[in-house]
Amino acid sequence: MANSTSLTLDSLVSRSQEILASEMGKETVMLDVQKGAYFGMDAIGSIIWGMLESPIRIADLCAALQTQFAVPAQECQRDVLEFLGQLREQGLLNVE
Repeated sequence: MANSTSLTLDSLVSRSQEILASEMGKETVMLDVQKGAYFGMDAIGSIIWGMLESPIRIADLCAALQTQFAVPAQECQRDVLEFLGQLREQGLLNVE
């Protein structure tokens, strides 16, 4: 479900409402019923998933993560853009 529009720090993103998700400890497991696909996220992915409940600019998402974790801005932005790109490819991310 790739889209030709690139994600940028100004992109407004939210999680797909079509996905069933459940927290299991510090991890999140998700099921795309239509595709019959299962996905799992580690603790940091689960934090990001939680922040995607409402639409948020990627720059604001990165800023919030930097307050929780000691990570340089460029590294955080690169990793978040990559992670969100993977979510988008799997149809788990809405871009507004």
